[in-house]
Amino acid sequence: MKRLLLIAVLVMIPFGAGAEDPGERLADRIPTVTHRKMSKRKRVEWVAGLGTMLNDPFYSYGMLGAGVGYHFNESLGLRFSGTYLVAKPAYPRVVVGGLSKLPVYTRPLLDAVVELEWAPVYGRLSLLGGAFLSFDGYLLAGGGLSADVEGELTGVATVGLGQRYRLGDAATCFWEIRGRAFEMNRLTGSTQATPRQYWGSVTLGVMFYLPTMPLYQN
Repeated sequence: MKRLLLIAVLVMIPFGAGAEDPGERLADRIPTVTHRKMSKRKRVEWVAGLGTMLNDPFYSYGMLGAGVGYHFNESLGLRFSGTYLVAKPAYPRVVVGGLSKLPVYTRPLLDAVVELEWAPVYGRLSLLGGAFLSFDGYLLAGGGLSADVEGELTGVATVGLGQRYRLGDAATCFWEIRGRAFEMNRLTGSTQATPRQYWGSVTLGVMFYLPTMPLYQN
């Protein structure tokens, strides 16, 4: 009986030695995410985007934006940008009570701002279990000047957040949500309308980089 047990143990040893742990097999099937694919460090960034303002009760807007920035490293950058606003009235033009002329509300026409960018988030998304899409998330804060349709200038403060998605070594696409705070007398001669304005905007666009080849780092 002892001899039979000894023979069984000797026969099973080779099979046990060649067996793989299920956890190890799973790890082998999961590729390791290394080598940063989307590097902005020491690169100039050209920005172009389209968007809209969200909460002006008097006008509906289309936004045309462009800018240029520089990234000191992967987390910190500085951007100069401008926005031109195309608008149409959002309120109904209906004559009520014999009025011969409806009020015309002043609106912003364009702005130019300088913003500091901080990008604390970087990652890669798995697409259909195969290819990876690199992205980063960033915050914006800054200020500048806004001009209305009459040419009057006022200061504007901005805060925002956004994400980039890598399209290639020299390009990304992005989305941004931004808040603007400024003062503007929307109706000349009115003492009831507050001059303080707090507006939100959404922008989609693309970014191009120089030099076109990034300085990769892990």
